[in-house]
Amino acid sequence: MEWNLKKKWLVMKEYFLFRKDKSVISALVVLLLFEIFLQGGFYKNFLKKNSYASNVNRITDHALGKQSEIDPDILIVGTSLAYEGLSIQTLNEKLKPLNLKAQTIAIPGAELIVQGLALEKVLNKFKRVKYIIHVNEIEMPWTLGIVFSQATLSMASELDRKRAIERLYQDEYKIGFEELTYIILRLWAYRKDIGEFILNPEKRIKDIGKSKKAFKENLYTYENNYIESLSLYKFQDVKDCLKITKDNTNIPPGSNPFHREAIFKTCKLAEESVLSLEENESTKLYHRRLGNFYKLLKERNIKVINVFPPISDYLGSFQYGARVLFWKEKYKDVLGEKIIDLTTAIPKEENESYFYDIVHVNKKGMTVFTEKLSESLLLYFKERQENNAF
Repeated sequence: MEWNLKKKWLVMKEYFLFRKDKSVISALVVLLLFEIFLQGGFYKNFLKKNSYASNVNRITDHALGKQSEIDPDILIVGTSLAYEGLSIQTLNEKLKPLNLKAQTIAIPGAELIVQGLALEKVLNKFKRVKYIIHVNEIEMPWTLGIVFSQATLSMASELDRKRAIERLYQDEYKIGFEELTYIILRLWAYRKDIGEFILNPEKRIKDIGKSKKAFKENLYTYENNYIESLSLYKFQDVKDCLKITKDNTNIPPGSNPFHREAIFKTCKLAEESVLSLEENESTKLYHRRLGNFYKLLKERNIKVINVFPPISDYLGSFQYGARVLFWKEKYKDVLGEKIIDLTTAIPKEENESYFYDIVHVNKKGMTVFTEKLSESLLLYFKERQENNAF
């Protein structure tokens, strides 16, 4: 017993000596000061280009930074389908006769929670917004989960973190100590990014310079200029696609490794996705999350226009027509008052020439998507004008 007490005393003594060690105290002070620096938001301009965290800041900050030139009546919200698929410059040209302006905050890879947080961020400044065009991912209700993806966690932590935590509980995510630590502590969230910065600071600084130049020169956040298309690879179906685009295959003229990899990844995703059409717990959860997402808009009397974007012929097995009907039937109590179905907007003839990969359109496809959406919007707004509801 006496030996155990002595042993405990020695351990406690060593512990207190360790705590008083100047080198340890100095290290803790440095970490604390660095965390305060990160909490101030000073590091966000140094984030890795095109990372999820960087993108959510770049897109929302660009929209806000150009408010003096585009104070929007219409906001585009969505994922890469809207980001790649719509030309905001063309859309604004089409809307000019109605004296309406559009801006986008569509963010690649953004789940509903991120889209909602981004909306809250910009609506605090954009007071003219009357309409939200929500470009929906039709298959999303059947692919939902309660566990965070790294992308969602990374993007949500860049927006209002108090609201992010609230929304995470509202949207019924499974939240643990690690997720909360990631959102609250910047040193933990940025640890990998900071490590990469230290290893290659020159490249990061060059990227920062390019981003600042692009911000000054470009009114719009992004314009799809990809001319590469699926037609270059000439495959018959998804399985054939995987064979043709695997790493050791040749790259046809007009394509490049980045393009081939994008096709391979989307074909792989399509092959691995076996989705039902029935209502289940996942679709019910999406209904609740969609309701949470639109709650803020209803409170502000902002009209929601739901848009179902074009899909390639290679995704025919996903039965998108039936899924659109499912949305209209099961989500009618939360959907916007106007639904624009453009799933078949891309011509059947040479369909593959309009797509960059089997999910995203290229520049040619963007032109069609934007034109078709513009036509539908002009009809809708003119009807509202005639009914004195504009």
